[in-house]
Amino acid sequence: MSNFRDIMKRADMAKKFSIEEQDTVYFNDLLKKYPYDGMVHLRLGETYQALKDTENAIKEVKLAKSLLPMPQWKNYADVVLKELGGIDEPLEKKVQQTPVEYPGYNGFPFEVRNKTELKDMNDDEVIF
Repeated sequence: MSNFRDIMKRADMAKKFSIEEQDTVYFNDLLKKYPYDGMVHLRLGETYQALKDTENAIKEVKLAKSLLPMPQWKNYADVVLKELGGIDEPLEKKVQQTPVEYPGYNGFPFEVRNKTELKDMNDDEVIF
């Protein structure tokens, strides 16, 4: 079994040759052997980016991000996605800034004084 450094070196070489040859065929064996290795998908995404194939680059980098275990590599994937235009608008911008008014809604229909009390409540204790 290969360790992550070996896989990363092989992925780096596949990226280099793929960019030189304008062909991603160098990733075929790596993807067969390590289909769930985030670094292989990240380097393939970077290769697609260099080859100006934005759609496949975004797809591979998003997959890489979901597979990469280390936060620093996930952050790096976010940087690449931002460069590619593949990052969605941050969630906080999607959420409506002004609260929605619901007729007759005054907040919770019961009073909770602290988190412990809320955690200890049973569903049958809450009366609406």
